[in-house]
Amino acid sequence: MTKNRILLVAIVAITILFSSKANAQIKAEAMAGYGFKDGYNIGIGARAGKDGLIESQKDIYIGGVFAYHLGKTVESSQSFFGQTTTTKSTVNLWYLGGDVGYNVKLEGQSFKLRASAYVGIANISSKFETTGGGGGFGAPTSGSSSEFMLAPGATFFFPLGGDLTFGADARFFIVSNSNALVINATIGKTF
Repeated sequence: MTKNRILLVAIVAITILFSSKANAQIKAEAMAGYGFKDGYNIGIGARAGKDGLIESQKDIYIGGVFAYHLGKTVESSQSFFGQTTTTKSTVNLWYLGGDVGYNVKLEGQSFKLRASAYVGIANISSKFETTGGGGGFGAPTSGSSSEFMLAPGATFFFPLGGDLTFGADARFFIVSNSNALVINATIGKTF
């Protein structure tokens, strides 16, 4: 997907969020969590959206999400005939997408449950570098690819008072050959 298409999708999403239903409130959240696969590992991000954009379906949530995962670096060394060769490989990813969900009503509960799915792109980056050993190994090799992403999951929201909430989010990311379970803690505010 080209940068122009990504920009166009972002502009359309922002236009929908801010132009429809002036009385719907924006919900913004900061996220921090962990993905259970190399390339994900520790991650931080943000998401924002609105409930009730569709007049007849007030429990439908529409928004957007972005997150960056630090990934993992693995380094190993081997010695042959007094020469040491070091190999270092790094992989990480970020994702950008829409967030569509449904707020499930839980009678008599102070917390809220939202079942949702992220749909968008994930960019997977990798770098491989070998040094030492008495020979020139050349420049590091690196690459990245943008892949379709689908991440179904759910978030429990707990009120903290006023317009603040704490959330616990779990979802399964389906991204080419980088599928992973990701768990996030969120802190959110309604504007």
